[in-house]
Amino acid sequence: ADENEKVNENLVKIDGVEGLWYEQADMLSKYKRRPDTLEAMCSSHFAKMMKSGCKSEEKGPNEEEYEDDSESDDDNVKEEEDPNEKFHYIITEDDEHAEEIPNAIKLKDPLPKENPFMQKRTFPAALRFHKVNKITIRTSTSSLS
Repeated sequence: ADENEKVNENLVKIDGVEGLWYEQADMLSKYKRRPDTLEAMCSSHFAKMMKSGCKSEEKGPNEEEYEDDSESDDDNVKEEEDPNEKFHYIITEDDEHAEEIPNAIKLKDPLPKENPFMQKRTFPAALRFHKVNKITIRTSTSSLS
């Protein structure tokens, strides 16, 4: 009963639209509710490396990690360094690799119907910045007057 009451108090009626709606969480709101272990992480790095959805922070019994014991036949071949390796660590202003970003995190104070878990991406996502048209700004500013 408590959960249903919490969901119902966040529902909103929008004029001209049928039904009730609730606010969808965006990446910035999730960044603000990140765990304390990611406190030093900036918002753009959080957006590049984290994605919504995963079941829990804990690994299942079948997800044990195994070391790779295979030896290469050719010891002279150098493994290429991953150019995205630095993004798997919390980047600080000191230009030093800090702690590694956990594979899964749990958000503080999840919104109703929101999955509270996020997982680390295998490679960084591209950040996109939307260009604002000057004509649109003038039109919206003049309509406010």
